[in-house]
Amino acid sequence: MRSGDSPRGWRIGELAAELGMNPRTLRYYEAIGLLPPPRRTPSGYRLYGAAERERLRFIRRARAIGLCGIIEHTE
Repeated sequence: MRSGDSPRGWRIGELAAELGMNPRTLRYYEAIGLLPPPRRTPSGYRLYGAAERERLRFIRRARAIGLCGIIEHTE
């Protein structure tokens, strides 16, 4: 397991902070289908896994080089 990995997953705020994103952006990406709906804790908190974290890193890199110009974001 790499440093920063979490066996239980990451809450939206934890993952957003790690990636330098706003939690609203993750919710937006879920709403438009860039992220699949995450699993939820019994109390309803979103839990993201390693696959979602890697997908968000990919999206962030794609935006950085201009490949996501058509995707509006809320940051």
